[in-house]
Amino acid sequence: MEVQTYKYTTIWNAGKDANGISNLSPPQTASVRIIVGPTIKLAELTALAKAASRAPRVRLVIVGPSNPAWLSLRLFKNLVGLQAYGLGETNLEDLQHVPNDIRELELGIDEKPNLFADTLSRFTSLTRLTLSGKLTDLDIARFLKLTDLSLCYFPNLELKPLLEHKSLTALKVQHGSIMTIPGPKLTSKLQKLNLWKIKGLDDLNWLGSLTSLVSLELGGLPNIQSLPELAKLKGLTYIKLDQLKSLTSLASITKLRALARLHVYGMNQIPIEDYRALAKSSSITEVTPGYSSKSKNEQVGRELGLPRVQYEPIYDITEF
Repeated sequence: MEVQTYKYTTIWNAGKDANGISNLSPPQTASVRIIVGPTIKLAELTALAKAASRAPRVRLVIVGPSNPAWLSLRLFKNLVGLQAYGLGETNLEDLQHVPNDIRELELGIDEKPNLFADTLSRFTSLTRLTLSGKLTDLDIARFLKLTDLSLCYFPNLELKPLLEHKSLTALKVQHGSIMTIPGPKLTSKLQKLNLWKIKGLDDLNWLGSLTSLVSLELGGLPNIQSLPELAKLKGLTYIKLDQLKSLTSLASITKLRALARLHVYGMNQIPIEDYRALAKSSSITEVTPGYSSKSKNEQVGRELGLPRVQYEPIYDITEF
């Protein structure tokens, strides 16, 4: 199942005036994200929920502590997603107001994270889950419909169950640590993989088994010295490598026949000959070399006959 992405029209502090939604045109109301501050009143939230009923997809962003918006969640009939950060033990009761059938959750848990595992386990209809916090007891396997998973600051993760999750097509793991490195024989439906600053990850040979992979982003992995053979990844069209300080060659990448976009950053050690090898490719359309030398980057562009493309770091957060 391919991950669906919707462009949300964002309404700031809309609870002060429900007209913020009522005045939107039909294309804008297809997906509405409403950012609600802590000063909003329940009566205002009731009016807001009524106005938001025009939108088939509503995503609520709850900002600040002791926000009455938690009490109003069931008033939003078309609520598909919820975002909230800075959660602690006092928010456990707030999460009881989240409908069981919510499809998208994005939560930042700052205090006593392991208290949240049981509470989160009831949301079995989730298709997209983003969690930030040092949780260790969450059973991802129970989310049978999950297609998009993002984990940040998770300690002692086992990657293999995530890679082999039956419905997962997009996985992002950042600022965490793993217990064991996956073996070379994996059965995976993953199409997108993003790994950034994962402690204990010093072997990527298992990547060659992810035959459904379309997009691969790797960064901040100082112990990675080589990339595995990727010949079986026939659909891999996009690769981003960021600050792999020990990596000395892109040889396995240059052999990918479907590769269209390659972005590299902070890697002066890569031989320029590796980029030149891409000149034989008929599919390549974008290459960003990872040199600190502007002239060297421009040289690669000239030799490949490709325009310069602005690099976007893996760790950039471009959306709420």
